[in-house]
Amino acid sequence: MRLTRNVSQPLSLCAAIAIGGSSGSAHGQAAPTATSNIVVNVRAKSARGAVVCRLYGVESERTFPRRAAQPRMTTRVRLTSANAVCVFAGVAPGAYAVGVYQDENDNGQLDTGIFGIPVEPMGVSNNVRPLLGPPSFADARFQFAGGQRALDVRL
Repeated sequence: MRLTRNVSQPLSLCAAIAIGGSSGSAHGQAAPTATSNIVVNVRAKSARGAVVCRLYGVESERTFPRRAAQPRMTTRVRLTSANAVCVFAGVAPGAYAVGVYQDENDNGQLDTGIFGIPVEPMGVSNNVRPLLGPPSFADARFQFAGGQRALDVRL
């Protein structure tokens, strides 16, 4: 797969590379290679705070994207413009979903208001925007065959 981006939208030079592993071999998937990367191009609402990107596997299907869901990898990128790039390195082939939020006040969490509705910008892979409730894993799901995969997420 090719690594692409929309050249009309400048990207932050700051990229976070996830450290730690997500071995897919326990789920019958091929082992990751050093060049198996998922790159998430994020368009934030502003340049305030940081962007937090989380990569979820199918084991989080029932809890995605709530706090109880355990991401396989997490990256945090300080915003210097309204665009940022999160890189998940060494990802095994498989089915995934990405959840992203903008931590505008830099407190390390997605702030929510009444009824648990997020008050900070958030988005998921496939740019799903459900009318009621959080997006489902099925709607945000994408297949990763290995190599390089670029995703665009709007907050």
